[in-house]
Amino acid sequence: MTDMLDLEIEYLKECFVYEASSGCLFWKQRPLHHFASLNACAVWNSKHAGAEAGSPNNKKYRSTKIKARLYQNHRLVWALVHGAWPADQIDHINGNPEDNRIENLRVVSNAENQRNRGQSRNNTSGTNGVYWHSRDRVWNAYIRENGRQRSLGAFASAAQAAIARKAAEQRLGYTTRHGESKSA
Repeated sequence: MTDMLDLEIEYLKECFVYEASSGCLFWKQRPLHHFASLNACAVWNSKHAGAEAGSPNNKKYRSTKIKARLYQNHRLVWALVHGAWPADQIDHINGNPEDNRIENLRVVSNAENQRNRGQSRNNTSGTNGVYWHSRDRVWNAYIRENGRQRSLGAFASAAQAAIARKAAEQRLGYTTRHGESKSA
């Protein structure tokens, strides 16, 4: 994250227009001092000025290349709006990585960010932190607390394990959307 501090906020302001209603970044006509030559400046501006900045990666987070480095658009938005780079991770409150409206972004620690995760792709029980233990033939529930995985017990049914997990999530301050399936 310290490398981002090398990219000055004033430089970003010369590059982008932030549309608050959509959360999108658009390229501005960039000044000559951003380029090695007048021709490079003219070619770049004729191709990109006015276009939406960046492209989505495989997780749908939009990223933009500036000065030969890739920056996530939600971090660029935060820096433009607040005038400083975020001190830690940026969380999309509603879980939608394509929604970069400033009211949907917040600075959080890794632990806080994990408490707002959707359901894991490899989840088979329907509840994060609940799995079938085939040898013991019980449903186990666990949760991460203070950086460590903590057992919540073994249960006869997936529903009982899910109840224990949800109670622990509430006690530890997980968001209400934690563990939602992608289609929810």
